[in-house]
Amino acid sequence: MWLALVLGSFVVLVFGVTMVKLKNGQLMEAYDYELRPSLLPQEGK
Repeated sequence: MWLALVLGSFVVLVFGVTMVKLKNGQLMEAYDYELRPSLLPQEGK
C-alpha cells in the first residue's frame, strides 16, 4: 500500500514538472553525445 502511494506520488510529480516545463516553453532535450543544431550559435545575430 505504501509503495503504491510513493510510486504514484512520484509519477504525479514527474508529470507536473513536465507540464510546467512545456507550458513555459523550455526545450525538452536530453544531454547526450550528439551535436544538436540548437546548441550552435545563430548566424546573423
